[in-house]
Amino acid sequence: MSKLDSDIVKSRDNDLMRAYRKVAPSCWTQKEAWEKTIKEKAPRYYISTAQATHILLPMINGDNRRIEKCSNPCHRRMYYSLWARVKELSQKRAYMNKPLNYIVSFAIGMEAPEFFVQPRTARLVFNRYKKKGVYGKTF
Repeated sequence: MSKLDSDIVKSRDNDLMRAYRKVAPSCWTQKEAWEKTIKEKAPRYYISTAQATHILLPMINGDNRRIEKCSNPCHRRMYYSLWARVKELSQKRAYMNKPLNYIVSFAIGMEAPEFFVQPRTARLVFNRYKKKGVYGKTF
């Protein structure tokens, strides 16, 4: 894992914990809390510009094979959501005739409709923070 990927994962985990603390008080079980947490809006898409561009580039020509090869349904949803955001941005005057990686760099910084992780991932993040003793800290 590169330094950039590590920073993205740390950022995602911190944001996931913020969302968890927001929804957990209204839930009856932790499982319910994790499921609601991952459906909360995320502050950004947690993927690097290079990786997103690599996956989305063939979609310009209508080739969805890279996305369909993803075994994780959360990642597939994320790529399709990101592609819709990129198409939306590319229609705006400020982004017309700009390269894909330029548009993608702005799109991944925009609010995402969900965290695009599985409940198991949320549970693992929660347990890791709990074990480190940083659960109660503000992020």
